Amino acid sequence: MLPESVLFVAYEASQIELFIEIARFIRLRTSFVPIVYCPYALPKAEIYAQQCCQAGIEYLQAHTSLGGRINLAEIIEKLAVRYSQPVATIEPGCRGEVGEWAKGSPGYPQWASVARQRKRIGQARAEVRKVLEKWMNLRSDEVREQAISEFSLWLGTYQLEMEIAHQLVERLRVAVIVLAEHVAERDSGMWLRTAAEHGIPAIVMAQHVAARQGTVGAYACRFEYSMLHPANKVLVEFFPHWRLDYDGYELVRLPAGQALAQEWWGIAMPRPWVVNSEPLNGVWLESEFLAEIYMMQGVEGKHISVVGSPHLDRLAQIITGQIYVERSDVWDELEIDLSKPLLLCALPANLYPQRKAWRFESYLELVCHWLEVLRRVKNLSVLVSLHPGAGSELSDWVARRGFPFVRGQLTEILPRASVYIASMSSTIAWALACGVPVINYDVYCLNYRFFRQEHGCLTVQSHLEFEQLLAEIDVYFAGRAKPGESSRIARLEKNARRHAEYYGRLDGLSIERIVAGIWELSRRKIPVPMARNYWQGEIRDCTIMRQWLHERLSGIAPRMEEDFWQLRKCEASDWVDEPQLKLAS
Repeated sequence: MLPESVLFVAYEASQIELFIEIARFIRLRTSFVPIVYCPYALPKAEIYAQQCCQAGIEYLQAHTSLGGRINLAEIIEKLAVRYSQPVATIEPGCRGEVGEWAKGSPGYPQWASVARQRKRIGQARAEVRKVLEKWMNLRSDEVREQAISEFSLWLGTYQLEMEIAHQLVERLRVAVIVLAEHVAERDSGMWLRTAAEHGIPAIVMAQHVAARQGTVGAYACRFEYSMLHPANKVLVEFFPHWRLDYDGYELVRLPAGQALAQEWWGIAMPRPWVVNSEPLNGVWLESEFLAEIYMMQGVEGKHISVVGSPHLDRLAQIITGQIYVERSDVWDELEIDLSKPLLLCALPANLYPQRKAWRFESYLELVCHWLEVLRRVKNLSVLVSLHPGAGSELSDWVARRGFPFVRGQLTEILPRASVYIASMSSTIAWALACGVPVINYDVYCLNYRFFRQEHGCLTVQSHLEFEQLLAEIDVYFAGRAKPGESSRIARLEKNARRHAEYYGRLDGLSIERIVAGIWELSRRKIPVPMARNYWQGEIRDCTIMRQWLHERLSGIAPRMEEDFWQLRKCEASDWVDEPQLKLAS
């Protein structure tokens, strides 16, 4: 049979790296063609493309580094020719327990979700027309023109992206879509609609903590997200789920033009303030810790499955090895005294100027403070870990101050650490999974209450607390601490070891579970009887809508009867053949 594909859709560097690693195993253990797709041009895109080429993975991106669009249609056609020859089907072997887990994992395509989506699109387009009518009557010409222009722009953008999505899924026979996240800002809703239209499963494989509080903090001071914006007021009158009242702020999840375009295309999230929520019905997570957080944020537990991650597998390999130091190449390149306990410190991400740390006017001033405090530690070897997004200037700056540092490679180093210091990083969970106590210096005062002291993570916010705690750690590992002074650090160590499995199961079977799960998902594809030329109808309706908007903005006299008749035609384009749908059901 012709080879099928597994499509990985990523948006950030860390997500690309995770998916490339998983795709390698997909390529080695199955007959699938793994495809890694990114809609953006990331700084290391050339490196990612080279890594994929060497591993037999197809790497696609939608934009160039200069912001232009790449001709993906032509590239997809070339790939379709490349993979047009029949291949033998290779089923991945797995342990019985892993196979049983895969059969029960969430992510089934369902007829009910297909029918709900079709009905919702028709209803949403009727409401969109009402919003547009009210926007036309806004008093401010500038606000009216901006809202309508943005709506038209996003209509066209989503049309282009959905055309590529349909072509990619059809021509390369995609059997499973794996998303890095499902959030309102991304195009993930478009991929979920495409998956539903082709009867294939789509899941999210998330590795980060989801926090509504962080989203509010990012948009709280931006007027285009405020309920004070006239266009947003009209939007929530008909689509109230976009609004959130939180901690004194009244916000919408997206600016009105983009949100309305998502509603028109049927790709909007029913609960846009809940990350990885409906219509998604398969969320694969790294640990029970992440699963609990997602359920607290509002994701239904029946859609969540704990699979682990390649990172946990690497940690497991290192922890179970008997001669870790000799086997690792990392230590050969570092001037570290391994006879001492290791203090591993991950420098915080650079959130300036959007968010500043108290007392520090610049990011370099903040880093300088961290390094000066670390320099006072005498009884532990100090190793600095740079954030993946840090530039070469920071690494040179740290090196000039005499600190050994690494960029990445945390999974090789964390198991060797005696204490880990970070600032609201997802890597804290990796350290706790290894039983390593953590000091969480919340230098930006984000106030996320995810990590608990009773689990081995102590959170501090002031620079004075941070300095005092490091002095206490230094004394504790020197063996000179009095019983009362050492009790806090000793309790952290004990709690971290006791709750390690909650933050990640180090059984070495994560990749096996992921590959087996994707294979199981590929067998769940269902036939969706599509109406003839339905997608051409969608393009026609989008063109009619954008032309009508352009005429109104250009001041062309409205032909009300004809215009609204055309718009009503856009409200309910059938994309499923109803008689065939009933027959197939």
